Amino acid sequence: IWLGTSMATPHVTGLAALLKAQDQTRDWKAIRNLILSTGDASSSLHDTVTGKRINAERALTAPSDARLFAVLNPADSGMTGKLYALYSPIDIEVHDISVADPAGPVTCTINNTVINLLDDGIFPDKVAGDGVFTARWTPPRVGEFSLVVQSGFDGQNTAVNVSVWPMPPRYTISEIPHSFNDISTTGWRLYMEDEDIRFIPFPATVYGWPSSGLYVNDNGNVSVDTWPDWENWPLPTNPLIGYGNVIAPFWDDLDPPSGDDVYVEIQGPLGNQTLTIQWNDVPHWNLWPSTNGITFQAIFHENNPDIEFRYQDVEFGDLSYDSARSATVGIQGFVGSELNATQFSYNTPSLKNNYSLQLTASELAYPLLSVEPDYLYFGYVLKTKSNDQPVYVYNKGNIPLTLTSLAINGSSEYTLVTKLPYGGLQIPAGEYRKVIVRYRPVNDGVDYASLMVRSTAGICALSVYGAGMSAADIDLSGGMINFGEVTVGDSYEQEVTIRNNGNAGLRIDNIDVQPPFSIPGALPPYIVAPGSSITLTLSFSPESEGSFSYPMAIFSNDPDEPAVVVPLAGSGSTLWP
Repeated sequence: IWLGTSMATPHVTGLAALLKAQDQTRDWKAIRNLILSTGDASSSLHDTVTGKRINAERALTAPSDARLFAVLNPADSGMTGKLYALYSPIDIEVHDISVADPAGPVTCTINNTVINLLDDGIFPDKVAGDGVFTARWTPPRVGEFSLVVQSGFDGQNTAVNVSVWPMPPRYTISEIPHSFNDISTTGWRLYMEDEDIRFIPFPATVYGWPSSGLYVNDNGNVSVDTWPDWENWPLPTNPLIGYGNVIAPFWDDLDPPSGDDVYVEIQGPLGNQTLTIQWNDVPHWNLWPSTNGITFQAIFHENNPDIEFRYQDVEFGDLSYDSARSATVGIQGFVGSELNATQFSYNTPSLKNNYSLQLTASELAYPLLSVEPDYLYFGYVLKTKSNDQPVYVYNKGNIPLTLTSLAINGSSEYTLVTKLPYGGLQIPAGEYRKVIVRYRPVNDGVDYASLMVRSTAGICALSVYGAGMSAADIDLSGGMINFGEVTVGDSYEQEVTIRNNGNAGLRIDNIDVQPPFSIPGALPPYIVAPGSSITLTLSFSPESEGSFSYPMAIFSNDPDEPAVVVPLAGSGSTLWP
């Protein structure tokens, strides 16, 4: 027996195709709603949104009793309810449909307060008229809440339990004045090997959880509950990896045995102690036998959860690895049952010598900066042409965030299309703003840069790279060439213009054309200079009556369009006296 989504997908896809074929005017919303509302209830599917198995006959006949009323969010997780953080917005979403159409109206009662859920496509609702009714609610206090949602269509209702708790600290990363207290002569040397870990007893508090000590990893990271491997990941890490708490001043494949070592030192009186961990002149594994290493610190405090990263030297002597180009910088840990992370950079040349960062723990109400994707890749772009890519800046906290500065560091071939208004751009809690970066290369080869995003919730650096190239770019005027009706034995000519919009010579190697269509005169190859064009004459010479057509193919050295097809058409006729 074949089970799972791999088998469900083709069945659902087939039913969607049947519904579209039955009525071509149906959009995706009607098709989806018909599939969801007409299924057969199945006890084995009680943990799905509908609790149903698809029924093709009912979907195609659309009976009047087809109905779905289901809470999509927040999902009920049992008697104790799902955990939510105080002051963090919750988007309440209810799918309320009858046959193919939205039902509603939908309300949610919390204590004595009634909230109207809307299906209007205005934030926080995503799509108008899709049958998903939405409203945003912010828990006003710690405690247990019962959210009772009800449909005004037929009175169906259900209750969802929510538990609201104070938020553990989360971290904001910001630049601070640099200082560096070298402990390589006064600290305790750990004598670490490659892929080695040492436990240091120290009462640090990370993400609100006190610990008895920290695990120091030779690969530039620290943890209280996990042992990251040499391969660095963006934060938060993929749950399948199984990593928990990670404090990463410079998470990369480092190799202490090839250089110096890792040192620790605890200073200050009991109750107000400071732990300094120093990776001292540590080389990169991939650059062996070079012993040219980097030196940096992570500093923890006994009396507060703030952490400092201090960088004395971040250059291995190889541009592929210098300045954190192959490293992760940031912190992640569990907030409730979910990983929360604040990433400064991932595989981005974001650091420099004599530079310091502070990770500040915030509680209860704060903005939280998150930037996606982890890096921008523009691919190959023709010189003098441009390519725009979006970056999404999220506020995953519970109070507004202000985006204060955007800057490109590195290659001048990248520019910001998005300009911030005076005073910055505010992003409400739970929302995002799109930032557009443009790449217009002027040279061949790869161009590296970093996008620095600064906000009231800290800073984040994003790797940006692409490659300029010289190439031909073929462009044909018009579409199908129709010669119309031509007397048998005669010829009729038309012209086609081929332009080179690229920055390298366009070489037309061959043109595939068959009688009664032909190209009089010199045959390929043709060479077209950048910015220039050629005009070809095409001839139609029917030798018999009837309609003729042929897909003329033009073959060139354009890397994107090596073959361009131009349909040719015409008809031959006999003139009668």
